Amino acid sequence: GDIAEVSKGDIEADDYYVRGDFIGKQGVERSYEKQLRGEKGVEILLRDARGRIQGRYMDGKYDKTPVPG
Repeated sequence: GDIAEVSKGDIEADDYYVRGDFIGKQGVERSYEKQLRGEKGVEILLRDARGRIQGRYMDGKYDKTPVPG
């Protein structure tokens, strides 16, 4: 199989991807892309008026740990 950086078309077709992500393009990697990619995590941060991080929203209650594929 083969992997490559996602194209504009890949991003438009599946909102899971952002610029800089990699995707299975051929073979086993393409066939099992959704299983191999895992799940992205989420971290919600509080920032002050100058954009400096002040901490995690609700002490991380709504954060989600990424899951490897």
